[in-house]
Amino acid sequence: MKPRRGRFWPLFIAALLAVPVVGDSILIYCAARERSFAVEPDYYRRGLAWDRRMEQERENLRLGWRLRVRPLERAAGGSMPLEIRVLDVSGAAIRGANLELTVFHRARRADARNLSATTSEGGAAIVCVPAARRGRWALEAKVEASAATFTATAEWEVE
Repeated sequence: MKPRRGRFWPLFIAALLAVPVVGDSILIYCAARERSFAVEPDYYRRGLAWDRRMEQERENLRLGWRLRVRPLERAAGGSMPLEIRVLDVSGAAIRGANLELTVFHRARRADARNLSATTSEGGAAIVCVPAARRGRWALEAKVEASAATFTATAEWEVE
């Protein structure tokens, strides 16, 4: 048998070219599986609606309303009840307000929960976030009451 000459360098170059392809494939696979990675939902539509968002911010300032979120004692099974109050400029709770909520852990934006509630005669709405984990949580709220729309965000820590 004759020794194979001239095959080492072409195979060496092919291996050099294959290494980044394999490495990139591994990185893409790991990034796609990572639950803490999330693209902001509807980011393009939200970008186009920037002027409307700034108009809503001015409306929020004009109303003077505030959103108060208070985590309550954890229920069995690890779920976390939240007491949500919408307060007017004088600090009084707004009754009968319709709430559209998005609740998520800061490290798991992809696992956001969409909830809805209505404030009671006492001015509070209670919602339950299933399987609440420890760490920093956030809530984005859209409130409709008294023919007005108010938006707000809130954050809290879960021990």
